[in-house]
Formats: sequence, structure tokens, C-alpha cells
Amino acid sequence: MTRGIAPTSFHGMLHRIMLTGDETIGWLNHVPAPLWVEDWSIVSTRLDELRAAGVTDLRSELLINRDLLRQLISGVIVVALNEAAAGLADEGGPIVTLGPLPPGLLDLGVGAALLDQVMVVWEGRAGIECQVTGRSATGEPIDYQLDWKAPQNGERPDYSRVSVMTRNLRRHQQIRRHVSQLEALLEIGRTLASTFDSEAILRLLVDAAASLTHAEEGLIFLLDTDAETVTKTVSHQYPDSVAATVSYEELMDGMTGLVMRTRSPLRSDDIATDPRNSGSARVRAAGYPGTSAAIAPIIVNDEVVGTLTTLNNADAPTISNVDLSLVNLLASQAAVALRNAELYGDLRASQRELQDLIESKDRFIAAVSHELRTPLSSVVGFSELIEEQMDHEDPLRDMMGEVVDQGEQMAAIIDDLLVAARSSLGSVATAPELIDVAEVAGIVCGALGKRIGKPIRREIETAVAFADPTRVRQILRNLITNADRYGGESILVRVRVEDDHAVVQVCDDGRPLPAEARERIFLPYESSGSATGQPAAIGLGLSVSRALAELMGGSLSYDHDGEWSTFELRLPRNPVQEAASSADR
Repeated sequence: MTRGIAPTSFHGMLHRIMLTGDETIGWLNHVPAPLWVEDWSIVSTRLDELRAAGVTDLRSELLINRDLLRQLISGVIVVALNEAAAGLADEGGPIVTLGPLPPGLLDLGVGAALLDQVMVVWEGRAGIECQVTGRSATGEPIDYQLDWKAPQNGERPDYSRVSVMTRNLRRHQQIRRHVSQLEALLEIGRTLASTFDSEAILRLLVDAAASLTHAEEGLIFLLDTDAETVTKTVSHQYPDSVAATVSYEELMDGMTGLVMRTRSPLRSDDIATDPRNSGSARVRAAGYPGTSAAIAPIIVNDEVVGTLTTLNNADAPTISNVDLSLVNLLASQAAVALRNAELYGDLRASQRELQDLIESKDRFIAAVSHELRTPLSSVVGFSELIEEQMDHEDPLRDMMGEVVDQGEQMAAIIDDLLVAARSSLGSVATAPELIDVAEVAGIVCGALGKRIGKPIRREIETAVAFADPTRVRQILRNLITNADRYGGESILVRVRVEDDHAVVQVCDDGRPLPAEARERIFLPYESSGSATGQPAAIGLGLSVSRALAELMGGSLSYDHDGEWSTFELRLPRNPVQEAASSADR
């Protein structure tokens, strides 16, 4: 069980700075691993004498002549060692002390490793890595990895300063197992954090408990103590239907009931003879002689809702206290995960209820808006007709004009409400066609210019787009109304062609919006500012306008160039582009 290895950087550093006496010991004590220095000079000299005497097959010679091997080993002198090496015996390892190696080491089962080290010197090699197995002077089993290295002195190794470092393989395996368990627990935690399915959570934890403790079986019992029933049973190996045959009475008569009452985990080396099982639980446990168990409570909201159990039969290793700690930790994770799943379920139910309310509200608004539009259209239409027939000198004409103006504003609000409601329900319809956006913009500017009482400058050129003319008018009406309500004294409307789009810009010379508000204003029920002396708007115009623009394959955005606050509407110029834009959405 040996193999030659090249000198490591650690040993190279050790050999470069190795001194003598107290300085060497002081430096060695900075190394946490067991480390000592041996002088093999006497052994090297004796081996040279054997070679001169005609010995060629030293290994065979030493296997036959154990006394010769003892003589050689007695020539190895330990010249320095650190505190970790001096304490090896305390943890069941070999006894290492200053001075000659005791010949009795050969009787402790480590002779093979010592023979391999002698062969390294015989063959003139610099080092070896081997496993040392056997028993210590106290009878404890020895299982160590030994790294034996000699520094180079010119072309030959210097066997007067051999460094020996060991690693307890049993302890190393334990550490590796613990690290593996911690890694598994971390992965389980990550998985639990990403799932809210209680069935999947319970299955994951019962399998993890059996795997991490190397148990043959894992069980989760969820109980309702008020109803005195077992509400859920999950098993690692047994079919859940078989595990479900365990009754509430059996569980409460045994150690499971004790765990639930005391809220503390417990372990048993043999459930068949454990006096903590009584009644029907003792009868069932009697059928499993030699079975060891670990049981931990699952506590959710300060209430014990069940237990997590692992079992090993008589032929398997007995479940240990370390295993019990793992089971208890997993039970705690189960409690947290189940609570999160419960909260998530409540949240999803609340979300569904809220969504139902929102949809009901949207359907109600859509229905009411639709019902209001027809009579309002009649009111506005008849009011316009009466206004046209009235004499210009009639004092009531201005009042009738106000009725028409307010009716048109109300119609615009109803249109926005209807679009907002139908947009939430996914039922907004458009009828795109080739239109001259400049013509539509001119009509809207002319109509609104009279109502808002301030001029609207226009820089308009012909720009054909594939869009719904009614929806474009609705967007432009909302943008100009917004500029009048929240913008400066001057309003400018530009229409031009830019690449594959018809572009409409509605500008005003008011103050720019803060950076954090430039997207928020397109949310429902958000307004772009406050208008002194005007009633507050409901905040749907901009969100509806963007929704309509995107529905037609276009876009709506806000910017400020240092002079103008600008809302820019971009519409596709042809049906192919509009269809592609809709497909992207």
C-alpha cells in the first residue's frame, strides 16, 4: 500500500528552513498536523554495508530476517517533533518520542510501512506516501496516512533530516462525512427554500433523513391531537399505504407520543425492549428486535404537528447520537418549510381572491362604461344640435356650449375607463388601417384648441401609419389634455416620418418630470403632476394611451430635451411591421 511521490512544496519549504534544536521545534509547532523529523543516517550506513556484503534483494531478506529489520529500525532517531505528534498516542495513534524508534513497533502491525521506508533509502529515493495500519501500544486500531520525505543534498537525498507528517484517516473520513452531511443539509435548505409543495417537502426530508444517517427507513407522521388522527404518513422505503396502518393510538402509546408530549428528540438502541414503548406500541415494536431509532418532533407555530423518525434493523449500525442530532435538525427544517408552504398557500389563495375581485371590478367598470356611453352620446349630440340652432346673441348659447364641452370630457373619461377595464381582461379591440396621422392630429388639435382656450402650435407633415384612427385620436386627446392640465403655457404638436414609423410628439414648455417618475406616470391611476385650479384627474389617460400604442405595434415614451417636455408616439407605417411587433409581444 505504498507509492513513490515527488517532493511537495510544503516539504521543500520545510527542508529549506529546517534548523536544529529549539528553533526547529518552535517552527514545527506552528504546523497543526502531526509532524516530526527523523535521522536515517545510521540506517543509510548499514544499508551501504549490506550492499557491500553482496545483498541484492533487500526486501526478501528483511521479510525472512525480522531481526535484521529490527536492527535497522533501531537506527532511526527522532530528532524533533511538534506537539501534535507528541499527542498522537492520546487519540489512538502511534507513540512518537524523541530518540530511537522503539523496535516494538514491528509488533504493532506497522512493520509493512517501516519496511517500505527502509526500501526508499535502499533505492535512493526521496520519499514515499503510505498507509499505516495496525494497533497502538494501547490496543487501539491505527489507520494513518504517512508522508515521508527527505530533502535533496546535491544528487542524493539527505537522510539525516527526513520529515514525516501523518493524517488520521479515520478522523479524516469522519470530517469528510460531516462535511458531506453539511453540504447535503445546505442543498436541502436551498431546495426547501424554492418549493412550497408540502408533499414534495415531506418526501424530500424523509429521504434526506434516511440518507444522511445511513438508515434503512425514514418516516414522517403528521398528527391532529384534537381529532386524535394521523393526517399524513410519508415513508422512505415502505409504501405509504403500509406505513399508514400505524394508528394514532399506537404512536401515542410509544416513543412517538413521548416525543410529542415532551417536545424533545430521543434515541433508542432497541425499540423492541425499550420500556418507553407501552401498550399497542410495544406489541408492534416487539416484531422488530434489535431495531434502533431516532425520533424528533416537528414543531410549527409552537405546536407539535408530527415527528420525523429513522430506523435501522439489527443487522445495520446502531443509530447514534450524531444521527439523532441530524434528524432533529431536519425536523426543524421540516417545520420551517411546512410553515412557509402554509403561508404560501394562504398568499396564493389571497392572490386568487384579489384577482377575482379585480376582474369583477374591471367587468363592472366595462359594463357601466358601455351603458353610459350610449345615453351620453345622445346628450352630447342633441346639445350640439341645440347649440348650432341657437342665436349667437342668446345668453344661453355659452351655457349650452359648456354642456357640450363637459359632455365630451365625460365621454373621453368613459372611453379611458372602458379601455383600462378591457385591457385588464385582455379584450381591447383595434381596427387598424392605413391612415394619415397628420390629418388625425389636425382634427384633434382643432377640436381641443377651442376647448382648452390656448393655441396649439403645429409642425405637421404627412405621415401614413397602419393604425386604428379612433384609438389614435384617443391617444392624442389624452396627451394634449395632459399637456394643458400639467404642462406649461405653450403646446406644440409635431408629426413626421422617421424610418419605418410615423412619429407624433406632443410637447409643452413646463417643468421636466423627475427621473424616477418618467416611467411611473404610465401606471394606472398615476398622474404626471398637480394642476392648480383644476380638478384632479383619475390618472388613466397615459396608461391607457401606452396600452393602445403597444396594442397597435407602436410605443409611447416621455423625455425632456432641456426646453420641451415631450410625449412621443411611434406607430408602424405598414401592416407587416405591426404584425411583427404584435408577435413579439
